[in-house]
Amino acid sequence: MAETFTHQGTTQSVFAWARQLGIDPKLVWQRRKRNGWSIEQALFTPPADRLQPVNVLVIRNRLRRGISVQQLAQEYGLGCRALYDLRSGKSWKHV
Repeated sequence: MAETFTHQGTTQSVFAWARQLGIDPKLVWQRRKRNGWSIEQALFTPPADRLQPVNVLVIRNRLRRGISVQQLAQEYGLGCRALYDLRSGKSWKHV
């Protein structure tokens, strides 16, 4: 059975909410299952399409200091894969 969510008196599947809000349902699933976000966070946090260079530097520094990928993913609204790529240098090589 599909997970449902009620917001402002309207109940529908999480998939339907994602489509209505213009968020990729796969991103909602990833936020819920991999990152442990609440339904509200997963649906109403805008996708982080672009990081700013200053955020990349801060994130890398925090990763070096031992802050977990999962915690940073939740703070910045990113997927864990994006942070692993950032940490390893697969993305944001120029920063």
